Amino acid sequence: AAPRQNPKARIIPLVREITEEMLAGSQSKGSPVASGGMWTKLLAARIAMSCGIPMVVASGNETDPLRRLLSGERLGTLFVPRGGGYRSKRRWLAAGSAPAGKIRVDSGAARVLSRGGRSLLPSGVVTVEGRFERGDVVAVVAPEGKEVVRGIVNFSDWEVARIAGRHTHEIELLLGRRGYDEVISRNNLVLV
Repeated sequence: AAPRQNPKARIIPLVREITEEMLAGSQSKGSPVASGGMWTKLLAARIAMSCGIPMVVASGNETDPLRRLLSGERLGTLFVPRGGGYRSKRRWLAAGSAPAGKIRVDSGAARVLSRGGRSLLPSGVVTVEGRFERGDVVAVVAPEGKEVVRGIVNFSDWEVARIAGRHTHEIELLLGRRGYDEVISRNNLVLV
């Protein structure tokens, strides 16, 4: 809670993971002098952390905060990334790309994709939302709508809709060409 709204509110000095509960609890209007509110700041921190970049959220009323932070003083909340972050292509997928559409997957596919290192196969696809072409970036969402991964798709929206829920060996029969076995290859996916 914001200190102006709750006098018992305290600064959280260190955050290693931004949870859905944190995001849900931060959806407020912000203040007249700040922009975006805490929800927007948490989304920015999530992007920075996924790219391996630490981030600090501090009061805008602090005097010379950058110099003080660089000299080791603790101000505000430090968001610490896990690991080294993504390489340039994956960094672009996670933070620099706006999805052209969405692919909704079943709970099994969402669970497997959230662990990383797996491709999205047609059998896990439930529905397609929006218009996209092969090579576009799309958001892959779980049944409840939460984005699980983002990636570069191997098929257009109508092709994904046509092969949704089907097995890889059926692609050629359904589309008239095989092309790829995966809707999105694991090499072109990033966790968000």
